[in-house]
Amino acid sequence: MKKILLVVTLLAATFQLTFAQDKAVSGKVTDETGTGLPGANVVVKGTTNGVITDANGQFNLTSVSPEAVIQISSIGYATQEITVGTQTTINTQLALDVTQLSEVVVVGYGNQERSQVTSAISSVKGEMLKDLPVTSIDQKLQGQLAGVQINQSTATPGGGTVVRIRGAGSLSTQNGANDPLYVIDGFPVTNTFNAGQNPLSTINPDDIESITVLKDAASTSIYGSRGANGVILINTKRAKAGQSSIEVSGYVGLSNIPDSRLLQMMNGQEYAQYRLEQAQDGNQVRLDNPAQFTTPTYTPVPFDIRMVHPSYRDPSKGGANGGTDWMAQVNKKTAPMSNYNVTVTKGSDNIRTLFSLGYNKQDGNIITTGIERFSMRANIDGNVGKKFTVGLSISPSYTIRKGPNVNGLGSAQTSFYGQGLNAYPTESPYAGTWDDAGNFTIDPSMRLQSFLRPYTAQYNPNGASGFLATGPALAANGNQGYIATYPAQGTNISNPLNVAANSRYRTYNIRALANTYVTWQIIPGLTAKTTLNLDLRQDKTDQFRESVANTQWTPTTPYPNQFSGGSNNN
Repeated sequence: MKKILLVVTLLAATFQLTFAQDKAVSGKVTDETGTGLPGANVVVKGTTNGVITDANGQFNLTSVSPEAVIQISSIGYATQEITVGTQTTINTQLALDVTQLSEVVVVGYGNQERSQVTSAISSVKGEMLKDLPVTSIDQKLQGQLAGVQINQSTATPGGGTVVRIRGAGSLSTQNGANDPLYVIDGFPVTNTFNAGQNPLSTINPDDIESITVLKDAASTSIYGSRGANGVILINTKRAKAGQSSIEVSGYVGLSNIPDSRLLQMMNGQEYAQYRLEQAQDGNQVRLDNPAQFTTPTYTPVPFDIRMVHPSYRDPSKGGANGGTDWMAQVNKKTAPMSNYNVTVTKGSDNIRTLFSLGYNKQDGNIITTGIERFSMRANIDGNVGKKFTVGLSISPSYTIRKGPNVNGLGSAQTSFYGQGLNAYPTESPYAGTWDDAGNFTIDPSMRLQSFLRPYTAQYNPNGASGFLATGPALAANGNQGYIATYPAQGTNISNPLNVAANSRYRTYNIRALANTYVTWQIIPGLTAKTTLNLDLRQDKTDQFRESVANTQWTPTTPYPNQFSGGSNNN
């Protein structure tokens, strides 16, 4: 029992001795001029015990042991570490950290310190971009640089992008009036905006070493008015002296459109209910105002279910076979993509060479769209004596773009997305027949409809059949009790699946960028450089649309009766 009491007493004494050694430490932190530095961090290293200096640079820490190390830091100043020891008051002066502020960057024809151009220049290394699964250089910059806004203007892979550096500089939107200037290895290249195809998608992004964006006067001081909207400097990879390597990279993946990003359209039941109520309300307006609507050839009559198309007569059926989700028809849930690249470098003191091959393929999430690119690059640099350096860069590529511009909201033959928006959810993609009860039977041939035609039915209470016509044909067909025919002549309610299946859209791009240079070091710090550049482009467009994919329907007069005999004219 005495031994237990002795151990407890020793432990208590040790705890009291240790506790007694902790103390408070206060002091003042000043800047390089000796002025109190507010907001500096004063922390016991390796713990969460810390404070921030007040407006006068004063601080007060409690529970600090003699073995503790106090770490003092502030943005723009070198961090200091001080061992407490027997000190209870610590006053320290922080020194400026000029490592980053004195970093030299190349701007145009000269060098400047980054501290002078930090808001005018942004840069990003190729290592930060190589894993981004996109097809063009400008798309890799999305979200990477402050003050640079990049938006894709179309859903087509390899389609045009809108790049704005610190906003638009012109009210005009034509001919790339607000587009920046792209300079690849010192070579300004043409990149006129095109919503359907992006010229930069012909260049392999895997060849990039770094990208620098000039935003302010730094761009116009060198490139003049061409740099008024900013300049994007792109440096490609080059071999280094004494280093040789073989690099193989690639990826495969799937692009996906989440359901939350698809437009929420009416389903077949909702649309049929809407059209039925529309017809009922419209007919009631005519009955309530007979004087306004009665003409020598028309007298309002009570509503009859035969006044609407069979697909609307029983909304619970949702139209043809329960209805069609046209957004799901024109969008693919997942689309494959793949990219492969091989780069070989060899460098000696006098000659440095780089050779790369690239292949990229990406299917679009809109039906029939995609892009396929074959690319090559060769960069050669060599020393001629001690004063001269010569170099050659050549980068040919062959790009195949599949599909038209899918971004339009109209129903023209090239706007699959617009056709999907306009298509009736009560209609089927396939030809077939309706009965009077609103049942639809698909034709055994599984033939795609050319046009989606849910007419408003032509109902005559006097029993005559036929569609509303004009002039003599109107009187000949028994003109009492008709309501308007829909769609009218020239209406473009196309079947997007039929247009896609019976059309071919291809664009073939051949592009070769080549430049050669000679550099002469006149004296240390003064260098002259001359370049010869070539940007060769050849574009070929191949479009074919079968007659069954025509999007302009011109009905005959008098209009044929759509469901007489249960046929669905297409």
